[in-house]
This record gives sequence, structure tokens and C-alpha cells, in this order.
Amino acid sequence: MYLLKGCSRCKGDLCPQEDMYGAYLRCLQCGRITEQATLVSGVSANRTRTSRKQAA
Repeated sequence: MYLLKGCSRCKGDLCPQEDMYGAYLRCLQCGRITEQATLVSGVSANRTRTSRKQAA
């Protein structure tokens, strides 16, 4: 199941994927990865992995 226009960066389509570390959503247009974390109540919350460059 795809999430149409679900990407917060480019408004692209998100595709659910899973690897040995857990489930995540990947944007088909820009490649952004959004992790899916399950809360205690069973409701899922999304966390976005961002990489920031440190100033020298």
C-alpha cells in the first residue's frame, strides 16, 4: 500500500519497506526515509532520519 503525497520534503509517494532493523517508509521521488516507531498504545508514530552537517 502506497501513501500518496505523504512525503514531508517533496510531497511524493511513500512506499513501506522493511529490513533487519525494522519497518520504514521510503519516498519514491526523493528517497527520504521515515522510520515507523510503534508506541505502547499501539498507535504508530513516524520519525524522520535527517543528516546534518556540522560546522567546522
